[in-house]
Amino acid sequence: MIRQYAKLSQNIQTGISEIQFSPTKANPGRVHLYMNDGNEVYASLSTFASKMAYYPSIAAKMTHKGIINLEVGAYSYSF
Repeated sequence: MIRQYAKLSQNIQTGISEIQFSPTKANPGRVHLYMNDGNEVYASLSTFASKMAYYPSIAAKMTHKGIINLEVGAYSYSF
């Protein structure tokens, strides 16, 4: 996780409030992030850094705070 986190831009790093390891049967490497802007993110450890690069653009298009799922593809929905 630390290696993936280190690959993130400074802007994204400072936007993360909390990271929780949240594995499931379907995704044993799942992480759940709480962002400072009020959104939450689900991602996989293996693709975390590459997919989090899209976070700013996805979050900017959201009209309400919600969940951004980056596990398979990238989609978002409101709380």
